Amino acid sequence: MYAVMPIVLLLFIGAGSVNADIADSVCLDGSTYTLTTPFPSGIVGPQQEDYPDAFVSVDGRETIITCDEDDGAGEFAVHCLRTRYVDNACFVGLDIQGGYASTLTWQDMKTFYDKGLVHTLSPEGPVIIEYSRFENGEDPIHLPSSPFEGTFDATIRHVLVNEGRDDMVENDGCNDLTIEDSLLRGHTGISMRPTGGNHYTFTNAPTLTLNDVIIELTCQADDRTGINECAAAAGTSHGRFFKFPGSSSSCLTTGTPAIGPQVDATDVILYLSDTPAGGSDDLAFPDGTYSNVTVYWAGSGSYPGPAVPAGVTVSTDIDEFEDKRFDWLTAHGCELDYTVCTWKASTIAPALGPLGIAALAALLGAFGAAGLQRRFH
Repeated sequence: MYAVMPIVLLLFIGAGSVNADIADSVCLDGSTYTLTTPFPSGIVGPQQEDYPDAFVSVDGRETIITCDEDDGAGEFAVHCLRTRYVDNACFVGLDIQGGYASTLTWQDMKTFYDKGLVHTLSPEGPVIIEYSRFENGEDPIHLPSSPFEGTFDATIRHVLVNEGRDDMVENDGCNDLTIEDSLLRGHTGISMRPTGGNHYTFTNAPTLTLNDVIIELTCQADDRTGINECAAAAGTSHGRFFKFPGSSSSCLTTGTPAIGPQVDATDVILYLSDTPAGGSDDLAFPDGTYSNVTVYWAGSGSYPGPAVPAGVTVSTDIDEFEDKRFDWLTAHGCELDYTVCTWKASTIAPALGPLGIAALAALLGAFGAAGLQRRFH
């Protein structure tokens, strides 16, 4: 035991940390935002909060908000946290969890629980959501379904979404959206497709900006007929990375030619294991600019999607993807099962990597392994 301690000490000293500390949150900058009273601990059930004052910061670090199937269904389904009238509001430290059974299918969730874990309604100004975790919701982050060009835009950063049962971020009003330094895991990536056959017009094309983002499509229960199922489990499927307008709805500029939503993606990782439920055409990339974007294909055979645009490459090196996902989790102080995030970077895990931690655990023996388990899982 003592013989390996110098090695352990050197590993701790040599490890570099990534700046992912919630103390750096702009929401907690009292010179910019007026800090509200933090949410009380132990909130259970849906909440509705109004924030009519400009530049309000909402501190959710002291509580976990939970919602489940008992909180309404169908037309009575409710958003877990519905915020209204935001005007330059900043949300930090949210931890919102849905209690929906994993056996509920995609259609069940769509029919009975088609709401968000956090929802922004009737905004009067921009919104920021950062250092927050959302788990097991139909549309975990649900932005306005109507356009507010020139008034509203959203920034999501340092955020973990896990078990998104449909759209991980729903932005069906096609408002400008920036997502940075976030890990999104769920059925479908980002939606900018108006519902109900709506056609919205804009002076300037709406923009989805992605920087340092991981989008991992995961298989969910799905009993629809005629879909592409996940190979690993019958009765499951995943969707697409980008759900953008089609022939039945639109978000277009008023000029000629009319231009739809644009993507500006840099340093982005995309992962999928199967052809999307709707078919390989769903893997087409929207118009935009892509730089250092990697699609990791974990399925059998060749990548099923159309040709990727310039700036996008396809890789089958899944070990590399898992290393990158591991690095993100440890850099943000998140448990490897996605259940807890401290939003403080680990000083050892990024330097060691998964194999390094396993080797160190073997050196330390059962006692050391237990300690690593507590620290990194």
